[in-house]
This record gives sequence, C-alpha cells and structure tokens, in this order.
Amino acid sequence: MRAPAFGLVPIGIVIAAGFAPSLWGQTDLQTGLRALRKGDYQIALVHLQTLAVAGNAEAQCRLGRMYSLGQGVSQDYRLAAAWFTKSADQGNPEAQSFLGAMYGLGQGVPKDYKKAASWYQKAADQGDAFAQSSLGFMYGKGVGVPKNLKTAATWSRKAADQGNEYAQFTVGSMYENGRGVPKDLVEAYAWFNLAALAGHPEALKFRDSLASRITAQQIERAQARARVLEVTISARKKSPVWQVPN
Repeated sequence: MRAPAFGLVPIGIVIAAGFAPSLWGQTDLQTGLRALRKGDYQIALVHLQTLAVAGNAEAQCRLGRMYSLGQGVSQDYRLAAAWFTKSADQGNPEAQSFLGAMYGLGQGVPKDYKKAASWYQKAADQGDAFAQSSLGFMYGKGVGVPKNLKTAATWSRKAADQGNEYAQFTVGSMYENGRGVPKDLVEAYAWFNLAALAGHPEALKFRDSLASRITAQQIERAQARARVLEVTISARKKSPVWQVPN
C-alpha cells in the first residue's frame, strides 16, 4: 500500500523544519513559483513541498504538476494525482481540472469518465477554460455524461469566450454542422478564424475549406464578426475567480 503523499517529504526538508521553525514562515509561495518558472526545480521543490504539506492548495497543485511532468522529481502520476486531489478538495479549479484530465486518461488513478466529468464540472463552474472545453467535448460525445449537444455548445462557448483555441475550433465546427446551435457558416468561419489566430493546428485548413463554400460578402461579414469577437474576448479576460488562501 502506497504511503500518503505527506509521508514522502525529503528528509532534508524535515530536518530543516525541525531545527529551524522559522522556515515555515520564510517559505514563500511566490519564491517557489518564481523558481518553478525559471526551471530551478530543486529550489521550487523545497518551497512548494513544505507549503503543500502545510496545506497550501496552490502549492499542492504546483507540486502535483511537477510530479506529473517530472520536473525536478521522478515522474509519478500517482503522487501527482494525490497532490491534485488535496488541492482540488480545497476548491482549487486548476487542480480540479488537472484531476479531471487524469481520470479521463487513467494516469495515476483508474480511468473513470464519470469522475473526470465530475471534476471538470467543479472547475468549469469556477471558470476554468480548459475544464469548460473538456466538459463541452464530453457532452458532445456522451462520454461520462449523457450526450447533450446544446450543453456541449454552452460549455464550449464559455471556454471559447476566454480564448481557448480548441473550444473556438469546436464552436466553429458546431456552427458549420448545426450541432447544438443553428447552422451558420458565417459564424463558423469567424470562430475558425479566431482559433487559427490562437494557434489551433487544424483551424486554418477548416476555415479555408469553408471559404470555398461561401460568398465573398459572407467572408467579409465573417471577418468583421471575428474582429468583434476578438475585442470581446480580450475585454473578458480577467484574473481567476479562485484566489490563493492567506
């Protein structure tokens, strides 16, 4: 039976904490996050693991990500899932979203589409764009949830409105084929255009294919629509609703 994640703190951290109680106050989340961004994984590990063991949800999420990617530690999906679960249980939407992905892929936990959808739902309700996009996909395919194209369109649009290129591509496809939304080739072109600008690998091909089936006037309207959507999406971007607890 695998030991709890909190039992696997490096011995050096335990000793340091025992002989220098002030370490807990000095260990700063932002210091750990800065080290992580710079690729100083060992420094990040010391700060983040100490905070994670103390119950900091953001540190738990970052630590889970380190284990899932093998950043400064041996890649370990089980430990990643364990830390994501601790963070997700505290309401961290990013951890909930990562945990949904792990259940969907069967990484570190048994594959379970219903649990994947459940965790995506929790994160999506808090505004996590990846979770919204994933939930839209699951409703569109009937994976882990009952198939519902209108609900799929709703969640995909929420993610697309935040700039998620995969959701933008999905919304374009739904308008092109009239799946969950009324068929509208102008709207489809606009969303494919946005997805292409955001870097979706297939969007440009789909947009250009669609262009061969609509008139020049429709293309002009679609480009104007895409510009309006782009401005609206930029205006809607804001800080996450969930904040790191003090």
